[in-house]
Amino acid sequence: MKTINDLVREHRDTWRDKPESYWFQRLVGEVGELGCSLAGDHEHPPEWELTQIAAICINWLDMKASQ
Repeated sequence: MKTINDLVREHRDTWRDKPESYWFQRLVGEVGELGCSLAGDHEHPPEWELTQIAAICINWLDMKASQ
């Protein structure tokens, strides 16, 4: 499984041109997938969903810091 740092590096430039509402929608989508995973109703384990959530948050903060 990829690490948080792997995903941060891999997606560092993803969504940079998108508004924060777009980032928020994607983050909430991943949180929803985490909920489904915790309920046993998703193909990926909670650890993967949490890793994706963390990477989105880190890249979102990095994007904000560079504005």
